[in-house]
Amino acid sequence: MKILCSICNSEVEGNYQEGDIIHCESCNEQMSTLPNKSNANVLRVSITEINIPFGSLVLFMLKASIAAIPVYIVMYLLWLLLSSFTR
Repeated sequence: MKILCSICNSEVEGNYQEGDIIHCESCNEQMSTLPNKSNANVLRVSITEINIPFGSLVLFMLKASIAAIPVYIVMYLLWLLLSSFTR
């Protein structure tokens, strides 16, 4: 059975069964022969441009600033509560 190292991409040969730990001689990395389903369909994406109309951006910023007001109130009340212990 040939297994491709995920670090150095060299082939590691041997008679391995599912669940065995394999040691790559090239990069000194340990791997498992368990199937890795989490990385099976991974796509790397780079965002190069975001095209947002100016009006929508202003509306978003207005909504975000209004949503932040309760957070400031809670933070101020926490600060008052914690500063009362230091007096």
